[in-house]
Amino acid sequence: MSGTAVNGATGDPPSPWGAILGLLFIAVGTGGIKPCVAAFGGDQINEDDAKLVETYFAAFYFSINVSTCQQEISAEAIL
Repeated sequence: MSGTAVNGATGDPPSPWGAILGLLFIAVGTGGIKPCVAAFGGDQINEDDAKLVETYFAAFYFSINVSTCQQEISAEAIL
């Protein structure tokens, strides 16, 4: 559901409530899934394979850092 689809959220001049509601939905959705992703991936590996667990988390955090850098470069190019 888009926050701007709520009656009274848009108008002339636009009300800030549409943006506030949209950001609230993003915050709740992102906060609900991010803590679970790393734990879910780690649970897929056997407990006795410590090297694979270390490799998984190294790749996981590497991909997060690469995507963050990519976002920074893309944002500068767009803006």
